[in-house]
Amino acid sequence: MLIQKINKNISPKVFLISLFFSLTLFVIFFGSLLKILTATKDYVEIDSNITYIGNTKGYNYVTVSYEYNNEKYTTNQIVLFKHTKKTGDKYKIYINPENPEETRDNRTYNIDILMCTFCLFIHISMIILYILQKKIT
Repeated sequence: MLIQKINKNISPKVFLISLFFSLTLFVIFFGSLLKILTATKDYVEIDSNITYIGNTKGYNYVTVSYEYNNEKYTTNQIVLFKHTKKTGDKYKIYINPENPEETRDNRTYNIDILMCTFCLFIHISMIILYILQKKIT
């Protein structure tokens, strides 16, 4: 059976180390996510318009313009994938209502969400494989 082939050469020590490692990574990324959400809990979500799409030093970014309290602002937002965006598209950003020029770093936020999901998936998959292996033997 496939599960027996997967788990055949894995010692319990390696399994526990891998499980601990995936859980540790999850806690690190989840902590980073909570730090961002706590620091920006009072930020306001607004729609902005993409005015420019670029790349500098290996980072993809978009320049967005937005209006808050009848004043216009412009900022750069680092993005994961620039090819999914076009000039003129709407782009959600989070701004500090006390200082509208200050925005939340959406790239780090999105990476933390992706990594938390990935680590949790790996962790749950390993536990399921372990339970199935125990049922077989």
